[in-house]
Amino acid sequence: MILVDTSNSQRTTDPNLLRVKAGTAFIKDLAQYAKLQPGMSIEVGIAGFAGVSTLGAHGALDVGKVGSEDLSADLAALNVTLGPGTNFEAGLNNAVALFTRMGAKKGTVSQRNFVIFLSDGEPNMSTTLQPVQITANPQALKTAILANVNKIVSDFDAAMITIASGTQISPAGIEVINSMALPTVGTPYPEHTGKYIRVDSEAAFETLSKTLGTAISDCTKK
Repeated sequence: MILVDTSNSQRTTDPNLLRVKAGTAFIKDLAQYAKLQPGMSIEVGIAGFAGVSTLGAHGALDVGKVGSEDLSADLAALNVTLGPGTNFEAGLNNAVALFTRMGAKKGTVSQRNFVIFLSDGEPNMSTTLQPVQITANPQALKTAILANVNKIVSDFDAAMITIASGTQISPAGIEVINSMALPTVGTPYPEHTGKYIRVDSEAAFETLSKTLGTAISDCTKK
């Protein structure tokens, strides 16, 4: 599952759509890898999130068979119209919804689940808290976000690979995104956590697909 921040701030922090180019390259790399592995299925779904979250039009597709071009189109389409607010919970809820729709099971040696999460900012909206609650206790928003993360990790043994992008992200935003990668993955290798990645330059975006490949490998090997 790929979750990409589609809030208005991306107009300033990533006006050249480097996140879309990097995501497209990653999807293509996954498709090529899957085609070299007989019998392997790699299903990918995409959602964007700002104040609300929207799933890609094609849902989840097997990138090694028919899905790579459609998924790349979904990624591009989700980034055409950006919106106000940054609601991490909304994106994470869509990850749960899509995993459930896919019939995803808990992890095994032969089946692993991942959420790749990219944002350029600090969360400022919630699906479970009222604005007055966030203002009164900003820590409560982080707690609510991590509760969503822990549900994904617990229910699906999914490794969270989180990416803080851009040069304008606040220290508080970085801290939340980093914390989202800390829960241990669970079955079959309970010692593994997710991975946190910092992308703050065009060069880092250009190599992001390779960086993600390494992170996934680290989360799957003994």
